[in-house]
Amino acid sequence: MRHLTQWQNYMKWTSPKGECSWKPASRNDFGHLPQGNFVHRLWQLQGAYAWNPNLVLSSFIQYDTESQNVGTNTRLRWTIKPGMTCHRLNRGCSDWSEPKRDKYRATE
Repeated sequence: MRHLTQWQNYMKWTSPKGECSWKPASRNDFGHLPQGNFVHRLWQLQGAYAWNPNLVLSSFIQYDTESQNVGTNTRLRWTIKPGMTCHRLNRGCSDWSEPKRDKYRATE
């Protein structure tokens, strides 16, 4: 017998003035196969903060039980003037054995 049950949950919150938002989410997969059963979980968190419409920090973090890694993607967007935007992107992963995919490396 083969059967997959998937549960998805999320919640979204935005501050009254709209400058801050958070969205936690999860997905749970429950599989039943002739070879055996499995459970796979994925947890995610998205957030953003806008100091003003031209300066916004956003972040996406996720963890899954299959790879047991935490992945992050954080971006700072600054619109200097219409048509001129500066982005700073930082990506990371808890498995440091793989090379970072970040074009610019953070200094410690």
